Amino acid sequence: MRAFLPLALLAVLACGAAAETEPPPDPDLGTLISDAVAFDGQLWVLGSPRGDKDVGGVLVSFTLSDGTRQLRADHVIGLQKTGGHLFVLDVPDGRTSRLREWNDAAFAPVAPLPYAAGDMALSLFDADGDPGITTKTGIFTLKNGAWHTIETYSPAPPGAFGADAFGSSTTVYGMPASGTALYDGFNQGEWGGGFGWHDLATGQSTSLKDDRPNATGREAIYDSGLDPVNAIIADPFNKDCVIAAIGLIHFEASGRLLRACGGSLSVVFDPFSCQPGSDAKPFCSEQEAFFGLVPEKSGYWAVSNRAVYRFGASGTPEHFTFTKFTPWHGLWISHEVPGVLVLVTEINRRFSVNNGTPLIVPLD
Repeated sequence: MRAFLPLALLAVLACGAAAETEPPPDPDLGTLISDAVAFDGQLWVLGSPRGDKDVGGVLVSFTLSDGTRQLRADHVIGLQKTGGHLFVLDVPDGRTSRLREWNDAAFAPVAPLPYAAGDMALSLFDADGDPGITTKTGIFTLKNGAWHTIETYSPAPPGAFGADAFGSSTTVYGMPASGTALYDGFNQGEWGGGFGWHDLATGQSTSLKDDRPNATGREAIYDSGLDPVNAIIADPFNKDCVIAAIGLIHFEASGRLLRACGGSLSVVFDPFSCQPGSDAKPFCSEQEAFFGLVPEKSGYWAVSNRAVYRFGASGTPEHFTFTKFTPWHGLWISHEVPGVLVLVTEINRRFSVNNGTPLIVPLD
């Protein structure tokens, strides 16, 4: 793993020290970290599959106080902290999925998954405080210990709800608080991405796009050929909407935060701006690529390649920069943002020249 220095992360998280002086990465996680959460005094980190034919990745926990490490599960396809609980979705035999909850220092099975033999779980997502799963033929949520069918379909809609989260692209899902829709986003790096809206009332799936120029005038509001979708969460201030993180570093950064309400898209936040310069030439700030979104009690966190933002009801975010990453038990972490850890992952290197990108973990 490369020793990522602060100035490097401001651009692409580039190399900052001689390889022979770098501590080795975690033996099971490597450098391709797909998700991480803090729960029960531990940092839970999910790695990418070891090989192209593997189903799911490796889950390792680190005690936050002293870094004590424990291998928790293999073949994990989903890790979700929701409603004050921690869930994992795994495929222990490579074929049959199960959902388990962390309880009394162990993972315990919850209600058996609701789909028929021959179907396959694809993802675990936050369904407004409850765990939700998507499969090849349906969408389900677990409420009060019982599964509820939100939608069934056969076959899976083209381009929606059917991509392997660890395959040729990464796929993320999100649901508004109203529970009226499911959104999916795709990240294919320099080849762009995709943003899908599945209306649960009608069963119709739509690929979202908006060719209107955004406020910067440089790009469309959303262009699937250019814009990977890296995260989706429920919009805490609009019950029928979601927030999506758009971001790519391919020689230079680009991205923004979008709001999707049904089939309508708008820009929530884009820190890029241009101001008049002293020599009559405009001075423009650098663009930022957004890679992560995490809800919190009074709003949500967002992380770009340059900074962490905390959004509340005012709409104007708090801004925190990170400038120092240090090795910690096989991980590279910044402790500079109050209440948050920022990890480095190289998972996006499969799609573009990103090298390392940030992954945000709130500690609340």
